[in-house]
Amino acid sequence: MIIDLLKYKNQIILQGPPGTGKTRQAKLIAEELTKSRTIGNPESIIDNLVKNFNPNDEAIKTARENRNAQLSMFYDCFPKII
Repeated sequence: MIIDLLKYKNQIILQGPPGTGKTRQAKLIAEELTKSRTIGNPESIIDNLVKNFNPNDEAIKTARENRNAQLSMFYDCFPKII
């Protein structure tokens, strides 16, 4: 919960009397934020993306239509001069 708050606010203030664990909490937070994470190798990420790609997904169709509409507007504003 503290990590999520820190990512949202980019800062936290720890206050309290001596001996309540402020420094320990700060060290634990720093450890969590700086530990390395393995998300997989690029080949497996791309393979999974290609395997699971569904061109008929509504979100993909909508994104494609939006992109085509933007390209059409761009071409209308800046026609190709030969």
